[in-house]
Amino acid sequence: MAARYPTAQWLGQTPNNGGKFKAGQPTILVCHYTAGGAGLDSANYLMKSAAEASAPFVIDRDGAVLQISEIDLVNWHAGKSAWKGLTKLNAYSIGLEFANLGYMKKVGGKWMTGASKFQSEYTGTNGVIEAAHKNDPTKIQGWEKYPDVQIVAGLALAEWLLTQFPTIKEVVGHDDISPGRKSDPGPAFPMGRFQALFS
Repeated sequence: MAARYPTAQWLGQTPNNGGKFKAGQPTILVCHYTAGGAGLDSANYLMKSAAEASAPFVIDRDGAVLQISEIDLVNWHAGKSAWKGLTKLNAYSIGLEFANLGYMKKVGGKWMTGASKFQSEYTGTNGVIEAAHKNDPTKIQGWEKYPDVQIVAGLALAEWLLTQFPTIKEVVGHDDISPGRKSDPGPAFPMGRFQALFS
């Protein structure tokens, strides 16, 4: 098994991990958005021990893949989570972080990102869709679109991970394993394209 994705930019090993996976793991891929700007900024944040969070990969909007952990290590991406009788899914899954702002609010006709205290106007070029989240269908919000080059890069990475871990049997969103607590990767993410890898 290779520990690093051949085309990834290796940034070093994040200290935020729980040692090696147990035999037979991982069995799940979990897709996330970073809720931030540049992928490199998010990857560098996840390298800090103070972040108390990590995932081995950040896929940037231009398709660049950044790696901050060996793939055989348990990373801290799932938090409080449950899926099909399992809890604490860090021990059973690999997280893929996609650089994406996530949800936005419309204020004065402009899309605003971030929490109220730190809001800034969306100035990205990927565009925004208006949609309700599956876990909150009554609330329409803006969601940054994922560029196709980013999704293609994520699919290639996921396919490679399946060759490294034949134990992986499905892909889910953070919003599937932590509903009500997490909204990533959100309604702009083409989850069906990732689920098709398992059909």
